[in-house]
Amino acid sequence: MNPDICKCVEKLRSMAQSREFECCKECRRYSNVDYPVFAAGCKKHQTNKSPDILFILRDPSSPQKEGVTGCKQDGKVCYWCHDDQSAINMGEVIEIIPGLKKDKGQRYKAYFINAVLHGAEKNKKPDSGMIKACSPILKAFIKLLTPKIVVALGLDARDAISYAYKKEIPDFKKITTIKKFDGIGFLWTFHTSPQSFNNKKKEITEGFHKVAEFLQSHC
Repeated sequence: MNPDICKCVEKLRSMAQSREFECCKECRRYSNVDYPVFAAGCKKHQTNKSPDILFILRDPSSPQKEGVTGCKQDGKVCYWCHDDQSAINMGEVIEIIPGLKKDKGQRYKAYFINAVLHGAEKNKKPDSGMIKACSPILKAFIKLLTPKIVVALGLDARDAISYAYKKEIPDFKKITTIKKFDGIGFLWTFHTSPQSFNNKKKEITEGFHKVAEFLQSHC
């Protein structure tokens, strides 16, 4: 079964969670025992109805410290819900984009998904086969969500876009500016994980400024 058959985000997410697509069988994370963590966008803070911006992260994360909320605890990919260090770092740059300032109870014109949809109890980096297997589902999400811009955070999310749009955007890994395809802007920058943020904060900040400028000119 192909992800393209889905006509709404809810159906696509449900079938992906249940691993019902043919591409799921090609992924080493097909086992629910070994990879039980699945996270979706947050209904409280995010919108799946034509969001302005779609953020793509690597895979559902499990916090490294007790008492920290992450995907494993609440089943959400949501910066506004989580308090791990990556989310805290995200807070430093996401407010560059108008309308995304943290405010409890607000729903933002943004949506978050993962490049690899299932994760382990403890964080494990996905390999290229996992990223490639999930890429048709990612492409289906983008088609249904119709965001103004897609922002891949990190090299794995970048590679997922490269697999999903290998014909349409063949040079995605190399681009440093926003690339448009089918009316949607595409950009990648580094993830806000502690190590990446410490080493690449300048590049991440510049990327978010590009996104803000793009949205201001396309709203």
